[in-house]
Amino acid sequence: MARLDAEAAAAVVRPSRIPTAAEARAYLESLPELWAKTSDAGRHAITEAVFERIDVLGANDFTFKLTAAAKTRRWDAAFGPGVVRVKQGQSGRGERI
Repeated sequence: MARLDAEAAAAVVRPSRIPTAAEARAYLESLPELWAKTSDAGRHAITEAVFERIDVLGANDFTFKLTAAAKTRRWDAAFGPGVVRVKQGQSGRGERI
C-alpha cells in the first residue's frame, strides 16, 4: 500500500513555481548571454513558442503576432502592440538621439 501511495503522489502534476521579481529580473538581464549560448534548435524552439507570425517589412520595420501561450503569460505586456519600427539612431549601437 505504501508503494501505491508513493506512486500516486509522484504522479500528481504540480504547478510550476512562479519566479520572484528578483529572479525574473535576473533572467531578463541575462537574456543576451542566454541567447548566445543557445543552439540554433533551441532558438528555433523559443521563437516558435512565443511568435505565431513574424512579418519583416524591411530592414527597420517588422510586425509580429504572439502565440496564445505567450499571451497567457502576459508577454504581450512586455512586447507591446506587435508593431516594431526601428528609427535611425536606435540601432542598438549606443547612438544618442
